Order: sequence, then C-alpha cells, then structure tokens
Amino acid sequence: MNKKLRISILISLVSIFMLVMPMGIFADNPNFLTDEVTVKKIVKQNGQEAPGKEEFKFGLFPQDGQKSPSEAGVFLDTNTIETNGANEFETNLKVSVDPDKIKEENGWKPNQRRTTFIIAYRIKEVKETKLGWQYGNDEYDLVISYDPQNKTIWPRLYEVGNDTFGNTFTNTFNGTMISDSFKIKKIVKQGGDIAPGKETFEFDIIPLNKLAMQNDTGIKVTSNKVQTNGAGEFESEFTFTLDGNKAGEANGWTAFGKNKQNYLIAYRLQEKNNMKKGWEYSNEQYDLVISYYPEENSTFTRIYEVGTDASANATFENTYKMMKEPVKPVVKENPKTGDTNSFIDLISLSIIGIAGLFMARNLRKDS
Repeated sequence: MNKKLRISILISLVSIFMLVMPMGIFADNPNFLTDEVTVKKIVKQNGQEAPGKEEFKFGLFPQDGQKSPSEAGVFLDTNTIETNGANEFETNLKVSVDPDKIKEENGWKPNQRRTTFIIAYRIKEVKETKLGWQYGNDEYDLVISYDPQNKTIWPRLYEVGNDTFGNTFTNTFNGTMISDSFKIKKIVKQGGDIAPGKETFEFDIIPLNKLAMQNDTGIKVTSNKVQTNGAGEFESEFTFTLDGNKAGEANGWTAFGKNKQNYLIAYRLQEKNNMKKGWEYSNEQYDLVISYYPEENSTFTRIYEVGTDASANATFENTYKMMKEPVKPVVKENPKTGDTNSFIDLISLSIIGIAGLFMARNLRKDS
C-alpha cells in the first residue's frame, strides 16, 4: 500500500474514531464503572486464498437526536477482536461509564422510581479499507443499565429493536489475489508452397511507466499463448493475476477517482518473436490498460490502439512462407553400345601386329 493511501485511510479512521469513541476511551479513571460484553466474529473464506491474522474494530454510534457516547460518559475501552484464518472467534469488549455523566440531559433514562438508569447505543463494526475483506452489515443495540445504589453497570447486547440476545459479526475474505483476462486473435496465412502445421505463439506485456518497469506491480501473467493449426483464425485467453496489495503509485500505478482511491496501469501488448523458421511475425502493438478498484477488489481491462483512446481487438497476423526444396537434376550414364570394346580390341591387335613385325625383322638379321 502506498504512502498517500495509508495517510488517507489513517485520516478517515481518525475521523470515525473521534466521532464514535472520542478521547475518553483512553482514560484509565478509577472512578469509572466497568463491565464487559462478549462479541463473536465469524470469518469465512471465499476462494482458494486463506485469510491470515487480522484485527477488526467496533464502535458505538448514536441514533437520531441522541447525545454522543462521550457526552453520555460511555466508552469502549476494549474495542477490537483479533482473528487468524477462517473460523469463529470471541472476545470481551470492556465498557466504561463515567458516573458523573449519568444524567437525563445526557440521554440516560430513569425508571419510574429512579432506582435505575438506562441508555442504549448502536454497536457496529468499523468498516476499514482492508484489502480483500467483505464486511458484514451486522449491528446490535448495546443497552447499559446503571444501579445508583450499588454503583454498578450492566451492559447487554440485543438484536436491533427487540429483546433477543445477539452478538455475532460475520466477515468474508475474498482474497487479495484476483484474476482477469482478455481475448487475443491470431490470423495465420500461408505465403509459401508448404501449409503451416501446429504452432504456438506467445505474447508479452511491457510496462509503459519507468517505476512499473523497476518495481513489482503485482501483475503476474498466467497464460499468454495462442495455439494454431494450419491457415485460419484462432482465439485464446490472455490471463493474469493481480495482488491488490501491490497496486499503488509507489509501484508505477496512477491514482484516479474522486478521492484518488482507484488505480490504473498501462502496458504495451505485443507478440514475442521466437524466430521460428519460415514464419513472418506480426508487428502489431496495442495499449493495455488495467484499472483496479480496491473497495470492490476488482479489475477492468481495456485494449486501445497505441497512443489513442480508440478501443481495439488484440489481433495479430502471421504468415508462413516456407517453400518446397528445389528438385536436383539427375545425371544419367550413357548406355554401353560395344563400340568402346571394339576400339580396345583394335588397339590390342595393332600392338600385337607391330610386335610380330619387330620380332620377324630381328630374326632375318640373325640369319
């Protein structure tokens, strides 16, 4: 969570805190009367991501025309419950009352004999902006009775508007990790003699903000491939997850909205050139804008033509240009006709004849 968001949340919490539990909650006054009420917290898990350790707060809220709790001298000295995982948890909230403020003008109502005084406030969970949590709407009447004779108080919790006991608050953890997707279309064309076969193409998203390139934006790609088979049109889902805890200006997101409570981030979507033989890859690029809404823990994804606000469909066209191997000419041998053998025989006979004449000539000389 970035610094500005933390400051904004802190200011909001302080405002609520001052409204429903002002100043006196911290007073450890020995003259205050104290007692406890038990509250139960049910934590549910919605999805695969389990909740971890968490702390939830409760506050006292005046009804129409009623004095504030501090004016009536009513305080919650203990106003939190700690949880860990999906389960049921219980705690005791410490209630304190300043006896000097137990007066009718402060909202306390006496019975007919004025032997007891009573006051009631609505107790609710303080809904903070805890990421991934869905708060329940449970609320109860905290009724406090005061016995002047014994100088004691007796706090009880009832369902709103009746005398049925109730004290259970339910919250659901939806998780901080959410997923989203968009469609990618791949057009495959045949530009050579050979038809394309089965192929897999991949896509990248590149942050357009320098901070986003340097830091962890919380965006993780889970599927970025389109599989094709031959020439034609093919579609697939590009999917990603977002860890909402990482969405903030410190990580390259841009705040927007009335109170700058929402965030967006921009990426360049393009095809990854894997240099596969015979393929001409697409040069198409698009602007991918992801908006994140922390209050709902949801995303909204849009695709635009680069540098414009014109919506687009992510379409990439590749051409397979593989050609057939040229046919090599076959060299044929001349058929044997017998002429060569006759020529050799003729030469042999000539040599033999010459040798015979040479020998005959030598014999005549000797005789």
